Amino acid sequence: MPASLAFKIIGGMVRDFVFYIAIASYAVPAIYKTINLLFYTSDIILAALSVASWILVLGCAYGTSKGIRVCKWIVAMYLSLCGILMLPWFMSPAIASLTKRFALGALGLWWIAASLWIIKYYQPAKIERK
Repeated sequence: MPASLAFKIIGGMVRDFVFYIAIASYAVPAIYKTINLLFYTSDIILAALSVASWILVLGCAYGTSKGIRVCKWIVAMYLSLCGILMLPWFMSPAIASLTKRFALGALGLWWIAASLWIIKYYQPAKIERK
């Protein structure tokens, strides 16, 4: 196997891994939040919005992995918007713990960086049609 082919295969695996980590970093906390909303509150509208948000991200991530360009832009813009909204947690006096502030703010920075990476570098593998 030529070295260039091996680098292509490894590069494709790393590219997909980074994309799925970016999606999971949003979807897993959102699903956890939905479960908490369903069990501990009676506000069904908040739970429905939470369900809609992670279904949108997971559905568009699936579309992005299949090569649909519109889904790629939807995922990137959604993650960047969520990241921008998370940045004020760095300075929030409502959270007493500095580590929690740092973790939430860093998650926002990660979403912004991941959205820029998705826009610039992520190209799903080409699907060969017969």
